[in-house]
Amino acid sequence: MNKILRTAVFTLSTLLCKSAFSQPFMKDKSEVSLSYGHYTHELIWDLVGESGYETRAIDNTDNTLYPELALRNYNIPIGTPVKFANRLHSGAIFINYLFTPVRKYSIGIGAGYEQQTADFTSNGVKVGTFKRRVFTISPEFRGSYFWEEHYLLDIYALFGFGKAFAFETLSNDATGKKEILPMSYWMFQVTPFGIKVGEALSGFVEIGYGYKGVVRAGASYKF
Repeated sequence: MNKILRTAVFTLSTLLCKSAFSQPFMKDKSEVSLSYGHYTHELIWDLVGESGYETRAIDNTDNTLYPELALRNYNIPIGTPVKFANRLHSGAIFINYLFTPVRKYSIGIGAGYEQQTADFTSNGVKVGTFKRRVFTISPEFRGSYFWEEHYLLDIYALFGFGKAFAFETLSNDATGKKEILPMSYWMFQVTPFGIKVGEALSGFVEIGYGYKGVVRAGASYKF
């Protein structure tokens, strides 16, 4: 009887130890990823506000973003509206590092880049170009709703809050003159749903809103 009990205790202890040391999130604590997202906060904010910007006349009393620039560099008569045309957006490319100190929860940092270009038009005539480059760096937190023991499936949410550094370049076609306007501001990312499939090397898709975009896809590697 004692021999059977000792055998059972030894077997149970062995299984518990094996289980404790084979937890996937505890074994491989670091993760790097590369991803691409579209319909970022930058793009959506500009598209929503663009119609208002287009209908505002550029003059000395207007609170548009570039009244002095439009008057000084583009020689546009006061009262003439300036519009954006032919807007192109690169989407957001991000590289991330996450560390998993305990099961289900990860913390880390992300760095990304996106770019927009457009033409400035006045009375239907192109007068210059607009280019915005945005570099974002942000701490991030990820929590899992559900994960499969062998890395095959992870469903999670993600939140990030960081700083964007933007550089806007406005060029005058007639004179060739350029003006660069640096700026910085706070940015966020809220991703209520993400799904990742794979073991050490995996692919993922996320849906959310913020600096990474409404839809984001990429690949990650755990080590």
